[in-house]
Amino acid sequence: VYHGPEGLKAIARRIHDMTGALANALKNAGFELTQNSFFDTISIKADGNLQSEIKAKSNNHNFNFWYTKETIQISLDETITDEELQSILQVLCASAGKTIAVISLPASDGAEDTDTQINWSSSNWHRSAEAAHSGQYGWYNGPCIQGYYYLTSSPVSLRNTNNPQLVFWSLDYSRSGGYQFVEISTNLGRSWIRLVNMANPSNKVWNRYQVDLTPYK
Repeated sequence: VYHGPEGLKAIARRIHDMTGALANALKNAGFELTQNSFFDTISIKADGNLQSEIKAKSNNHNFNFWYTKETIQISLDETITDEELQSILQVLCASAGKTIAVISLPASDGAEDTDTQINWSSSNWHRSAEAAHSGQYGWYNGPCIQGYYYLTSSPVSLRNTNNPQLVFWSLDYSRSGGYQFVEISTNLGRSWIRLVNMANPSNKVWNRYQVDLTPYK
């Protein structure tokens, strides 16, 4: 399979994000990491007794960790799933008698830099380099005629997230009486809740929006 340079970047970004999510959850649970910088591998301190407990439980789940004299190293790759990441945390916490922490998993959309990882359905919305803010691409709608134009993502699970936030930039300006807004659905699109109304200035202005999604978990 040929991924191309941007595809490889997206894979690497996901691996690093998942590793960071696991590292944060382990620290919150009380484990001590041996390093603060990592890409796909984290190392936790563990004596012989704890290593024996973890090894027995991890073998039952077909997880293979690397054991040294005083540490356990955990490496992730592009095949890791959300469920497997949670299972790894459960194995480690159960072995150490620690309360299982919540893994804050990033929901990443690579539409700014590579092919989007979220399936989008749209009416008159397009992805273009000319509409970019901080990446290579952005979304724009046009040509504009009277009516509603929707850009809708596939469902994104907020399960096992901690403090989920929706953050995006919008190039806001008056569109002959038009306006933009963002809504969320918690029932697969049967009904929608308004999250934010974008500004409508007379001149084009980039605005950053951030919405707390905790109430919609």
